[in-house]
Amino acid sequence: MSDTGLKTQEFRLNGNQLKQMADRCPMQTQKPMFTIREGRREDCQQIALLLAELAAYQRQSPDQVVGHKQLEVDGFSDPTDIQFRTFVAHLDDNDKQLIGLALYYPKYAASTARGVWMEHLYVKQEYRGTGVEVALMARVAKQAITTACTRFEWD
Repeated sequence: MSDTGLKTQEFRLNGNQLKQMADRCPMQTQKPMFTIREGRREDCQQIALLLAELAAYQRQSPDQVVGHKQLEVDGFSDPTDIQFRTFVAHLDDNDKQLIGLALYYPKYAASTARGVWMEHLYVKQEYRGTGVEVALMARVAKQAITTACTRFEWD
């Protein structure tokens, strides 16, 4: 159990599973509704809001979530010191309106070498069940393969 009272479990994909997930990565849906792209510095205010929504959903205080300025520093300032990467989903008719995100970072293990840890996956409630979640996960999996990772983990 996490400190929020919600049950947590860790998941892993090995190399073959990772490829299967990445193959499910649409750059755009069949019925154009949303697009997945890399997060940008100008997205940080909305990313912070999405993370605050996620914290509230997990029964945590949204006040404990880092602010947009810290996200800018940690994710988009110094290319040699990036602490996380993100993919965001936005509505096709408005690339400024984010509806979901996947926040991840590289990790390394002596037994399996390169990997990716997805720290957060969140989609606004009204867009859940539309494929956004799967598309975001698949995009992280595809990025993992592109960067020669052998595993993809989350909890």
